Amino acid sequence: MFGRPRDFDANLDPIVRIQAGRLRRALEHYYLVAGGNDPIVIDVPKGGYVPTFQRRDVRDAASDPPRDSAPDAALRAPLAVCVSVLPLQEITAGADSGFFAEGLREELSNELSRYEELGVMACRDEMLPAREGEDPRVRFFLQGSVRRSEDVLKVSMRLVEEPQDQQIWAEGYQRPMGAGSLIGIQEEIAREVAAAVGSEYGVIPRRLAAETRKVAPAHLSPHEAVLRWFDEQLGPTPEGGAECLAALQAAVEREPEHGPAWAALAQLMCSAYILDVPRVEDPRGKMAEYARRGATLAPKSQLARGVMANAHFIHGEREAFLSEIEATLELNPGSPFFLGASGYLLVLAGEGERGRPLLEKALAMNPSYPWWLNHGLYVDSYVRGDYEGAHQTTMKAAFDINFWGPLLRAAVLGQLG
Repeated sequence: MFGRPRDFDANLDPIVRIQAGRLRRALEHYYLVAGGNDPIVIDVPKGGYVPTFQRRDVRDAASDPPRDSAPDAALRAPLAVCVSVLPLQEITAGADSGFFAEGLREELSNELSRYEELGVMACRDEMLPAREGEDPRVRFFLQGSVRRSEDVLKVSMRLVEEPQDQQIWAEGYQRPMGAGSLIGIQEEIAREVAAAVGSEYGVIPRRLAAETRKVAPAHLSPHEAVLRWFDEQLGPTPEGGAECLAALQAAVEREPEHGPAWAALAQLMCSAYILDVPRVEDPRGKMAEYARRGATLAPKSQLARGVMANAHFIHGEREAFLSEIEATLELNPGSPFFLGASGYLLVLAGEGERGRPLLEKALAMNPSYPWWLNHGLYVDSYVRGDYEGAHQTTMKAAFDINFWGPLLRAAVLGQLG
């Protein structure tokens, strides 16, 4: 088995435990996407290797249970997070009619796939009859059309949610035909659409995150616990932070090989350290430990690498910090959250010339962002001597969400006299 001899010692060689952990995670991913409505749930409980089989009423699992009576995590259907990009309609006839629309659809699928917590399902033309809510793997459908004149190209996109067939987002994108190559236009529009729909604070994650608040923290899957953590950053409260901590701790206990959950837990420890949260023992040390674990388990996770960069920054490891920032941005340069977070850390590290443009780009891409990104703009303005600009930043919404806001405002008002 696994290329080991019959007499290998399982106490010295962890191959079985490692493979069992991977199987548990694969099962969780399966029931998160393709198996979301399966009537039978297969699990391999932690501490053993004997599978269990549980029958599930799909209709009950798909409903929203009250928080006080949340079902056992193994019997609850995880949130479906799959999106499918349907063929775009090319309205303008021409010699190359359809080629631009098909190329844009490919770019949309590629850009959406960069967001690690979002499943993207292939949709070939012959699969279109499944659009009518019959495919349980897909909850969201991205639709659109392309129109062209001699001078202007316009792309209209909309996001539809099953099973209500409800349009939950729509946007139009217009480009002059002579502005660049058609491939460049496809790539640019696809990045903007993917950021609006599938990024950490895009339409789909925020919609799903709101649903996690109806479930007891201990019953959230690792993926859902991470969604809950992202959502909490928009309007943090002590109670919400405690629920995120409980959800993530339960998630990594059930699935200790889920790297992004370890990364989110590490970032919670960072917040506890920065905000001096009482009764949290050695949050700085725990942040480093959890961040390393997350990055080791999920080296291709942008969240894990971004939190690892933050851990290096907190511990004064400048060269490692700058290297990890580069790795983070390379994984998905179109993510508004990680553009902003990287810019924020670069500003604090004295790299404002590079950090501030990243911050400004991130804020322009998505109006939903964590409050602390504005603190990055403040610090950059302050250290450049632009005290009026720093003061204007303190006027933005949610700047005073904790004690740092009034403290920073007092500092700049002192400079302004």
